[in-house]
Amino acid sequence: MSIAITAQGLAKSFGGVRALCGVDLEVEAGTVLGLLGRNGAGKTTAVRMLATLLRPSAGRAEVGGYDVVRQPRQVRRLMAVSLGFRFGSGPVAALAAVALAVAFGVALSWVAATVGLVVRNPETAQAAGFLWMFPLTFASSAYAPADTMPGWLQPFVEANPISVASDALRALLTGGPARTSVLWSLAWIAGIVLVFAPLAVDRYRRLA
Repeated sequence: MSIAITAQGLAKSFGGVRALCGVDLEVEAGTVLGLLGRNGAGKTTAVRMLATLLRPSAGRAEVGGYDVVRQPRQVRRLMAVSLGFRFGSGPVAALAAVALAVAFGVALSWVAATVGLVVRNPETAQAAGFLWMFPLTFASSAYAPADTMPGWLQPFVEANPISVASDALRALLTGGPARTSVLWSLAWIAGIVLVFAPLAVDRYRRLA
């Protein structure tokens, strides 16, 4: 059987923090690999490097025979083809979806920055980030429609900013009605930035 993913000595450091230390793996095509470990073990970091979202500090990895450092475009193209997603809307809506996703990610990064500046060390920052992101992510319509969830939970799911952004992106990418959800997403983005950007900047200035 052919090999789909290989990694040798894959490592990643953020400043003086070792997020991943020398991972070796080999995944055969057509199989499923599960990454298990405690919080902070480097599972997400490893996946992000294999997806070409992070550049390894050491080691090498290949996906489908393509090197994740030297051939990132081929790796991304291969992943896109494997996932099989096709845009159901025009190029303008697709570009709007990308812009909205980036803007929403930037807004949430201000929340993460605020949390990271309040706590004392990187390990606590990672744990604290998990605590606020976990309920927002899993109690949202990103994974399942709101009307399939318990009645007492549905109001929170419908108002959840991740639900609003997910619905907007889904509509933009598949061709559904997007106006209302996009406007609410922009409102959430503006509100999050207006609240957390000043808090993060003020905290940074106090620590600097």
